[in-house]
Formats: sequence, structure tokens, C-alpha cells
Amino acid sequence: MTSNFPIKLLACATFCVAGLAVGQAPAQAATWHAGTPKALRGMYQAHRENQADGFGPVLKLTAKSVSRQNSNWPLIKITHVKYKRLKHNTYLIKGHMQKNGYVLSRPASVYIARKGNRLLTIMDPDFPGSTRKTFHADYRYALRNPFVKTHKVKANGPVIHV
Repeated sequence: MTSNFPIKLLACATFCVAGLAVGQAPAQAATWHAGTPKALRGMYQAHRENQADGFGPVLKLTAKSVSRQNSNWPLIKITHVKYKRLKHNTYLIKGHMQKNGYVLSRPASVYIARKGNRLLTIMDPDFPGSTRKTFHADYRYALRNPFVKTHKVKANGPVIHV
């Protein structure tokens, strides 16, 4: 009886250490989701910086793409997007920038923070090698196409959008 005790103790200790080593997995704070966050979707427009701009930059977030249009610049469109929530109302959106004019095709990323009806962005796809790390563009909801939550109500008849 005493000769089996050290072997059983060693086997138990081995299984406990192996279980701890295998059971520990690194924690993932946020996971990647396909598309763009529903809370950010819509069309936003920033103010012009000077008279020569024509119109202020327009940022449009759809379910599958992010696009930005400046006056007299080619459209910057990011498709095949995925996003990760970094903190409350702050997201990292990654995707593939489409070639358009002198805008080259390449991977791109955008940091977007929402504060009320405003979007603050860090959009490093503007120029390759950009090192901007602070939120700089202040977009507001465009009045012509604000994001509206709709609830479908059916009361003994056709579907009514409220």
C-alpha cells in the first residue's frame, strides 16, 4: 500500500499541472465582426476648411463599406470591412481600399469614435505612411440621410414602419 502512494501522488500532480497548462487560454477582449457597427451607419458631413473646398468631406458608412468623398478628390472606398469595438462607442474598422484614380489599392484601417450625433475619426488610409494618432475630423449627421431606427408594427393589416 505504501509503495503505490508516491506513484499516485506523482500522477495526480502531473495531471493537475498539465490541466492548468492546457486550460489557460489568452483572453480576447474584443472579437472581430463582419461589416460595420449598426450604431455608426449613415451619412455624415464635416464643415469646409476654406472657400476653395467646394463642400465639406462626406463620410458614408453602409453595412459592407466605408467611403469618404472630398471635393475635387477621388472617392476613397473601403470594402470587405470588419470591425472590433475598442471601448464604448469607439471602433477599429479594417478592410481593403479600392483603387480609384491616384488612390492605390491596399489594406486600410479607420478608428471611429461616436459622440452624440458626431463622428471623430483617425483615417490613416488618406496617405500611405500617415502617422496621425489623434482624432481629427469632426463629422456630423447629414440632414439629407440620417440614420433612423425603424420598428415594424403589424396590426391586422400591412406592415407599418414607425
